[in-house]
Amino acid sequence: EVSSSSPSSNGLQDWIDHMSSLPGFQDVDWKLSDGDVAPFGDTLTVKVVNEIVATGNANANGACDEIANYGGRHLSPQEFHSALTNADSSTVLIDVRNTFEHAIGRFETGSGLSALEPKMRAFTEFDGWCERVAPSLKDKKVLLYCTGGVRCETASCMLTRRGVGDVSQLRGGIHRYMDAFPDGDGLWRGKNFVFDNRVSMSTPPRPQQQEQQQPRIPLPAVGAGDGYVTDADVVGRCVECHIKYDILSGNRICAVCRDLVLV
Repeated sequence: EVSSSSPSSNGLQDWIDHMSSLPGFQDVDWKLSDGDVAPFGDTLTVKVVNEIVATGNANANGACDEIANYGGRHLSPQEFHSALTNADSSTVLIDVRNTFEHAIGRFETGSGLSALEPKMRAFTEFDGWCERVAPSLKDKKVLLYCTGGVRCETASCMLTRRGVGDVSQLRGGIHRYMDAFPDGDGLWRGKNFVFDNRVSMSTPPRPQQQEQQQPRIPLPAVGAGDGYVTDADVVGRCVECHIKYDILSGNRICAVCRDLVLV
């Protein structure tokens, strides 16, 4: 992911073109987004890791081989949208993100299809969840989604290697879906949590929504997302009073598990 105050005019495209010419980078899905703050601060960290997504060693014998052999089908945002709108009783939608991410944004089809949410604090818990639910999914059409598509690569492996045969995933994740349906005509509701200083991203409002001047919720300037949202856009709720609320902050965490909490 590449975020900038002006992605199209500050040399980023030249850098992407250069990187894309290097071996191993030709098929990278570069995601560009505007940002008012430096999303990663002023530091650069380079790490050598065994897994891009930590699984608790669930894929200790080679995550790349697992993805090549067991990865699910990749659906474009338009194909994923069609799969949701035409879902039947055999369709199962799974959000492979953490609980606090699901709390502020998710797909809502309006047809009664709700995403299964594994109730995770970290992706390391997903393999155990798959072990428990895989038998009930073997005759289902499974649709997976996550922030940018990375976790779905591993999640699809965990399901298919347990005999779940029909597994598809949203290519490019929620980010790409929001790009494809920027005016709110899609099925995504709420915000997309991101693991940087932006905290969350919302889809651009329709022009007519701005003209109608719907009630708006002001967000704090630091660590609260990307501006203002209408009350209708908020899907999160305070865990105490249950009023609509979707501002996650590192200053508000569970005293026991240290997880982010809407309060």
